[in-house]
Amino acid sequence: MDLEWSEAERGAAQGARQALDELGPGALDELEAADDHRLEDLTRRALAALCRTGYLRLCQADRPADALELVAAGLEIARASGSLHVAVDATARLFGSLVCRHGSDGQRQAILEPLRRGGVVAGVALRDAAGAGAEARAVADGSALVVTARKPTVVNARLADWIAVSARIDGQPLFALVRRSDRGVTVGPRLRTLGLGGVSVAAVELDRVRVEADRVLGPFDDDAPLERLATLHDLVLAIGSVGLMQRLLEAAKGHASSHGRGGRPIAHYQEVGFKLAEMLTLVQTAELMTCRSAFVLASGEADARAMLAATHVFSAEMAEKVASMAMQILAGEGYLAGNVVERGYREAKYAAVAGRGVERARMAIADDVLDQFRS
Repeated sequence: MDLEWSEAERGAAQGARQALDELGPGALDELEAADDHRLEDLTRRALAALCRTGYLRLCQADRPADALELVAAGLEIARASGSLHVAVDATARLFGSLVCRHGSDGQRQAILEPLRRGGVVAGVALRDAAGAGAEARAVADGSALVVTARKPTVVNARLADWIAVSARIDGQPLFALVRRSDRGVTVGPRLRTLGLGGVSVAAVELDRVRVEADRVLGPFDDDAPLERLATLHDLVLAIGSVGLMQRLLEAAKGHASSHGRGGRPIAHYQEVGFKLAEMLTLVQTAELMTCRSAFVLASGEADARAMLAATHVFSAEMAEKVASMAMQILAGEGYLAGNVVERGYREAKYAAVAGRGVERARMAIADDVLDQFRS
């Protein structure tokens, strides 16, 4: 793996920047406070613009040669808007990779081709509601399945054309591909979140929904597809965290250079300079880990799961630290609602609790380390 961005990788980043510029001035800020109708419009316009860069098609690729192009473009999206990065990668990378890897030729033709053209918004519903008997389940009904599930927090839920809902039949995992308009599918109201206000998050409930065989991925013999999806989500969350850290570092540097105390910019004071130096160190380290992890995952190396989990943990926790340091540098201005640092401070916690969360990610790392000693 080359440690410098190649021409293709720089081109992917530039393409992503240009695609977001097509949305127009102020569109990404507007996204954070948009109602459902406007949020859907902006998300679909962004997907259509990114389609023209090849990003949506690359998101389903498993080739090592594409891995760093995806990271380079993903970092640009996440740096510009954490909300948009979450929505786009829930569609293209999480949902898209599921259908690409496990779908039939007919499913790929019917679902992936429109997605790659920027015409589909999608989500993946993994986490079940808490409580006894809450695990999503499916029962056979002729050639179809009848699925009952309640998923409390689903990204893109109120915008999605397709939602991949995880469930089990006789202990085997599967994904039911449903539409919001399907009979028995209920999408709840949009939930308010601490940060990432431009993401549509809502509960999704399936009440004995009949899902025909051509809308089912699986059943699978084991949980490997679920584990791979969790590993891929680790990568998405790491990219989002690094993009956020880059955004916060730029804001802190700009403030430290333009605001003075005692006749000189505050960047010249040691306590501020040290904070900026530590922020840069953490950003660079997280970026290198993320690039390495993406390459390892695409290469199919045996330690990919532990590497991605470690990258998720480090990037998520360092994003919180960088956000805190940026807030200290901006001081009172940083605490005012609406500025980039205040928003980033609220966004930073997302990666620590999303996906499998940093606690379960640490368990995955420990399991892999212990397996090395058992073998």
